[in-house]
Amino acid sequence: MRLYDLPSKLLCRVLNVELKAETDTDEVYAQIMLMPEPEVISLL
Repeated sequence: MRLYDLPSKLLCRVLNVELKAETDTDEVYAQIMLMPEPEVISLL
């Protein structure tokens, strides 16, 4: 198991959303493409 030093929340921009369905099982799902936003450091 790989462990990554990532924060619990990442601010991302949604680039694309595709709604899909499996014809054999009628399972529906969304495939979402995300782009992480640059880290913002507050000086307050």
